[in-house]
Amino acid sequence: MMNRNALHIALIAALTVSATLASGCKKKEPEVTITAPRPSAPAAPRWSLSDIDMDARVQFPDRSKPTSQDLAQAVADFASALVQGDDDAFEELLSPDGQVVLDALRESGAWETSTAGLRAVRICRIDEPGGAPVLALGIEDNTNATLLAWNIENAGEAYMFSPMPIAAPTADRIAMLDDAPLDPPSFSSGGAIEAPVVVNRPPEEDDDKKKPGRRQNRPRRGRAPSSPAPSGPTPEAPR
Repeated sequence: MMNRNALHIALIAALTVSATLASGCKKKEPEVTITAPRPSAPAAPRWSLSDIDMDARVQFPDRSKPTSQDLAQAVADFASALVQGDDDAFEELLSPDGQVVLDALRESGAWETSTAGLRAVRICRIDEPGGAPVLALGIEDNTNATLLAWNIENAGEAYMFSPMPIAAPTADRIAMLDDAPLDPPSFSSGGAIEAPVVVNRPPEEDDDKKKPGRRQNRPRRGRAPSSPAPSGPTPEAPR
């Protein structure tokens, strides 16, 4: 009698041969190529302005949130260095042209005096028209608030800020500058820069109204100014 193991081997061999013969007799079916679906690009991580590190005196409203978190952090670092008066950190974010301006401010002492009195810096808006972003940055001291503008260039691993000349609008409060225009500065006929635009500030009163009792030295209407009395003895009337 055939061994049970030998029987199993014979059956397996027979099935293998039968399957080989059957496949050889059948018409070869066309191969179907199945393409695996391409993996979709990972969604950009969600972030909020609460994820951005910045000085407590920097105001970054939600309406000014840019499309990139890296850009938001660079802008926050830039504003923080300004409000802190940290010229070294500020210089690292400046373009070569901006560094020239900073060096001039350092030498004249204007950097220290200008930043010492800052009590707030506000990201008024970041315009991203499709090209290089533009930063509208408001600064506020004990006197008023002023709007500055900066061109932002993506230098690969970092962002660089270049000063953008504008008319530098002013306002009583820094939040009033959010929608102020970034108009270029205007020059007078003599070549000097004209006074900055004042945003949402009531017109100032004349000095005569602000200081009662102070009058300009003008002759009154309808009366000619009195002539001085002649010097010498008074002539006697004829008898």
